[in-house]
Amino acid sequence: MSNPDILILAVTRMRAGVCVAGMTAMPDPVSQLRWVRPVKLHSPLLLGDIRYPDGALMRIGDIVTWRLGAARPDPPHVEDMLVDPVRDRARFLRRQDTERRAQFCAKHLDRAPEDVLLRETRSLCLVRPNAVEAWWDCDPYNGHYEARMAFRLGGFATGERGVAVTDLAWRALGRVWMGGGARLHLNDRALRARLGDLYLTVGIGRTFERRHWPLVVGVHAAGLPEVEIDEAAL
Repeated sequence: MSNPDILILAVTRMRAGVCVAGMTAMPDPVSQLRWVRPVKLHSPLLLGDIRYPDGALMRIGDIVTWRLGAARPDPPHVEDMLVDPVRDRARFLRRQDTERRAQFCAKHLDRAPEDVLLRETRSLCLVRPNAVEAWWDCDPYNGHYEARMAFRLGGFATGERGVAVTDLAWRALGRVWMGGGARLHLNDRALRARLGDLYLTVGIGRTFERRHWPLVVGVHAAGLPEVEIDEAAL
């Protein structure tokens, strides 16, 4: 699997950089297809590391080929694989539109998401929540911006405060929908009316305050509009 094609299902912000993850064509008995999370040896990925030669930024839905080095599991982040963006950059192959990606998600749902959400034995899963709501907040005084989701999946629920959404495109879409406002909240019915069925890439974050926190690192739906990502306001 040194140079696989990867369907990108997460492009997210981190405290010190960005993170990407996707599925290869290799089968997996639980996630159905093998997840990979490209990582550098000594530092997080930066925006420049996920930029194509034409200057475009890698996006969810891109199908890329990227030379992968050795596995570098850091439990629960067992999907980590080394890359060297200086010597071997990701190469864009084609793009999967939102409708086709939603169809892909429906066919490749994780068979044991509790491994991620409860047991934390791995760190990435693709799920279709039973119910979901989303909100975005922007402090008019200091400009602090936050996107969060609460969702329920089987016996798992995030709680009322939900979890952070780090998907760059979802965060950019929230700014568009807010239209300069300070807060927007959409319940399950409102979200599905706008977008159709929602599928989520859920990840487990790196250690923060001595624990791993679940994050929504990718949002997928047939009705998702394309948005421009402002790199100065991720």
